[in-house]
Amino acid sequence: MLLRDRISQIVAIGLVAGDYSYLNQFDDVNGWDLQHARRVCWHRLPSPYSFGQAVFGANPPRLSRVQDPALVAYAERFVASPPTHWQSAPLPRGRRSTMCRRRSSTWSPRSPI
Repeated sequence: MLLRDRISQIVAIGLVAGDYSYLNQFDDVNGWDLQHARRVCWHRLPSPYSFGQAVFGANPPRLSRVQDPALVAYAERFVASPPTHWQSAPLPRGRRSTMCRRRSSTWSPRSPI
């Protein structure tokens, strides 16, 4: 999953890390029914990454499938780059969990896979 900021940049990448859950406390969030959930382990990028063009479209929906080759390649490089121990790390406990963390913040978007 990619957390976008504006229509051309991302600030975090997430991996679905939990099974499906039905959370009744989210039955009405500003008029939205959001009870269907899965936990996601988010990894904040060292700094927002801009693709320099509107890779999410002019008016992107809140959640959609990413098909732009540049976005997919970036996410794949990030997920495959060392360290990879975070892929099997346990999720934080509690209602206000912190983001999952990579030990190294030196990852470069141009790093080879």
